[in-house]
Amino acid sequence: MTSRVETYRVQAYNTAKLSENKMHDDTVAKRFGFSGGLVPGVDVMAYMMHLPVARWGRSFLERGLIEARFVKPVYDGETADLRSEESNGVLSIEVVSRGQLCATGTASRCPQRQRQSRSPTSARHRRSSIASPSMSLRIKSGNGSVLYLDLGPVKRRRNI
Repeated sequence: MTSRVETYRVQAYNTAKLSENKMHDDTVAKRFGFSGGLVPGVDVMAYMMHLPVARWGRSFLERGLIEARFVKPVYDGETADLRSEESNGVLSIEVVSRGQLCATGTASRCPQRQRQSRSPTSARHRRSSIASPSMSLRIKSGNGSVLYLDLGPVKRRRNI
């Protein structure tokens, strides 16, 4: 079954204008043929994260996987529309700005891990028998290279 998730619209913001990576600077980026400084991929990825979190909430943050491919730049101050469609538990994501496809990706949730069936003898043993939720990111650049980040266990906040 396929279902469409509501479009998310954001005004892009270049958080790295003063970065050492000068492709985020308007003057340098224009010298290389771009319209202006590029909004960093990590920010575009953050925009993309909104859709699976809106769809699945905490369960995505606890055991989600997202992949992205950046096709064209997103520029400071421009509107980016993020659209998604869910099919068989996978959310297909598109980022469109200036009428052009700028990024694509998929998001899904890993199966929930089960508690191991040990006979715990101590509190320490009980804690270690519960698998920690984790978050992984796989980012594919326009040239096909892949960056895989395993962010490790998600720390749970306990209210006292």
